[in-house]
Amino acid sequence: MKTTEKQGIQGCVAIVLHDETGGVVFERRFENSITDLGRNLVALYFAGEAVPSKDLVIEVGSGLPEGAAADATPDADAQVMANVLDEASATITVSENKAEVSATLDAVGGEAVQALREAGIRIPVGEGTLLYNRVVFPVIHKSANMSMTLTWDVEF
Repeated sequence: MKTTEKQGIQGCVAIVLHDETGGVVFERRFENSITDLGRNLVALYFAGEAVPSKDLVIEVGSGLPEGAAADATPDADAQVMANVLDEASATITVSENKAEVSATLDAVGGEAVQALREAGIRIPVGEGTLLYNRVVFPVIHKSANMSMTLTWDVEF
């Protein structure tokens, strides 16, 4: 049995873009932030005041409010996603002291290109949902013929 503790909850996300054949065209890892609401939710789970849910959703967005200039910078400290552009149900795998949360956003077809600057995990709580964690990154352009897989490693 371990007798020491390490730093609290932490996570990072791997983002991978795939072309039509499944080939990897982009891959990067980013550290992320657990939101204040996400930390509070863990405390509520621990106290038995909230029931954990496995119906997690991974979202990606522009990181910018509607009407913002395309070269604006997302607010890295925001507790909410600024402009969600796509989402997918997540799968969860748990191992010792770690949860892996993953989802793939399918290619949407057409000509549109999404300029993505943020991603997060949304968790159902009661009648609503809350953003558990959020990561902001330099713009990633996801063309309509690409799928995107996001995989979070959340360590406790």
